[in-house]
Amino acid sequence: MARFLRNRGNFPRWLGIFLTFHFVLIGWVFFRADSLASAWTMLNQISSFTLGMANVSPGFAGMFGLAAALHYLPENWYTRVQQTFADAPAFAQAAALLLLVLLIQRAVVTGAAPFVYQRF
Repeated sequence: MARFLRNRGNFPRWLGIFLTFHFVLIGWVFFRADSLASAWTMLNQISSFTLGMANVSPGFAGMFGLAAALHYLPENWYTRVQQTFADAPAFAQAAALLLLVLLIQRAVVTGAAPFVYQRF
């Protein structure tokens, strides 16, 4: 082991990052699964490279699509909207933020998942 650590310069850094990242991801699958059988089922589904939308609500898909589309708007539009928001009266800013919160609540159907350490 000490010999490997001394010669780790021969091991490509990107490969170490890649392997570590995937090891952690696979570990989380086993950590979050209800049983070993369900973990294997999840890993089989992931390795089949098929897409499924069973866990995606229409509201979330719409919000995700809108967010993805907004990334392709020109940058000056973003600064213009930001300046318009900053120049608006306080009640208009509050109404816009309230509308944003209501849209987010509408998109989230199931609510937040409990943090992993609270499940024990």
